[in-house]
Amino acid sequence: MGGRKKSGKARFFTLAFSIGLHGGGLAFLIFLSLFHVEELPEPQVTITFFSVAPPPPPPPPPPPAAKPRPKPKRPRAKPKPKPVEIQPPDKPPPPKPKQDKEPEPEPEPAGGQEGGVEGGVEGGVPGGSVAAIPQPKPKVEKKPVFVKRQVVEKLKLSGAKPAYLPAARMAKVQGVIIVKLCLTARGNVDRGRTKILKSLPVLDDEVLSKVMTWRYKPYLVDGEPTPVCFPVRFIFRLE
Repeated sequence: MGGRKKSGKARFFTLAFSIGLHGGGLAFLIFLSLFHVEELPEPQVTITFFSVAPPPPPPPPPPPAAKPRPKPKRPRAKPKPKPVEIQPPDKPPPPKPKQDKEPEPEPEPAGGQEGGVEGGVEGGVPGGSVAAIPQPKPKVEKKPVFVKRQVVEKLKLSGAKPAYLPAARMAKVQGVIIVKLCLTARGNVDRGRTKILKSLPVLDDEVLSKVMTWRYKPYLVDGEPTPVCFPVRFIFRLE
């Protein structure tokens, strides 16, 4: 009897231990399942952009109102003057007296009239003035014609060239002097119009003094002597 009770207790403890062991394992599996999270793939998101049409432009401003045209002014009719009634005079005017005829002039004596000027013209007015003597009209000065030097060079009669002064050589002055040379209709140098266009102060007086002595034949245009102007160049260089 005692052996059966011990074997029954052993079975009870074994069964309880087995149940507890299985229950603990099941609880452990449930506990692990709570912390296990299955990673799911991320869903693809499709984004669609819709273009919004720009707002329509504002309507154009209305055209300005037309200005009223001014009414044309009508010319005012001038009032017609009222006719003035002229009353006839009560009495007719007296007739004008007849004028006597002017006496005919007497014939002048053959020797002229008294009061004339000695040496006067026969039949002249007594005390008259002597007739004015017509004077010749002043000649209008022609303006000079600008020509090339080669055209006038063949008309030159005389004239010396300017000298290269020693003072200019010592100062080593070099350069070009240009003179505007003007001639009268007779071929003489026109001093009032002749002048230096390009200058070398050391040699200007020497050039002008020589140029003023030059003489030319008259320059003819359509057979008439005509004043002319032309440029003359003088080159000064040290050799």
